[in-house]
This record gives sequence, structure tokens and C-alpha cells, in this order.
Amino acid sequence: IATSVAGVYDRDPNQYSDAKRIERLDFNQLIEISGKSELNAGSSTVVDLIAAKIMKRCGIKTIVLDAKDIKNMKNAIEGKKFSGSVIESNG
Repeated sequence: IATSVAGVYDRDPNQYSDAKRIERLDFNQLIEISGKSELNAGSSTVVDLIAAKIMKRCGIKTIVLDAKDIKNMKNAIEGKKFSGSVIESNG
């Protein structure tokens, strides 16, 4: 998921300067974070709750990163070191 933020955060980095990016998380953590936000247009969550549950059910490993950083995105695609968040099953 190429987005306007550098990954999944524990809370909205646009509203909270102390928000922390989470480099690796499992689907349950993503569901917990997504469930804290309202489901409406302009929502601040990178992944809405429904999508998070689908990702879990289907086991879809997902990378979230900043769409403006093309070199970083290229590194992620090529399996190199990159800055962002990886969401996958913990098992």
C-alpha cells in the first residue's frame, strides 16, 4: 500500500507528533489499530477494519510505505531493505 505516510502508526501521525511507526505487525494488531478509527470518508487509518479482516482471512502479506519515496518503494519491490511497515501472520 503506497500512501501519504511512511507506514502503520500506533496513532495518526498527522495529529500526534509522538505517533510511532510500527515496522512489523500481525493481522490482529492491524485489526486492533484499524478498529479504533471511525469508518468514514477521509479516515486517517491506512487500512480500514474490513480490509484488515480480509487480509487476515486470506493471509495477504502487506507492505505499507510512503508513495512519495520512489527509491524506497523500488527497494521494497526488489526485496531490499526499505522503510515502512510489514503486516503478516505471526505464525
